[in-house]
Amino acid sequence: MNMKEKWVEEIMQSIDNLQDVEISDKLHVRILQQIPIVQQRFSALSKSAKWALAACILILIGLNGITILRYNEMQRKNAGINMSVQNPIYAEYFAQSIQ
Repeated sequence: MNMKEKWVEEIMQSIDNLQDVEISDKLHVRILQQIPIVQQRFSALSKSAKWALAACILILIGLNGITILRYNEMQRKNAGINMSVQNPIYAEYFAQSIQ
């Protein structure tokens, strides 16, 4: 076993001997007193607010979907234009009418 493995093994064995620290009741009470207690009542959203939020989310998803579809369509059109400009044989082959 090299030095590094021996050191790691010693550390791992030292962890086995650890014990939980017990806190005194006085300290526990002091800690609890310093934590601000929020006694506000949970106010749930009204039914109409939930529906409005759901509608907004659906509109955003729909707009994102439309944007993605149009972007992909534009990319395909640009790829076709670029292909015909870059490769004249491609443009010539597809320019012929099918009989």
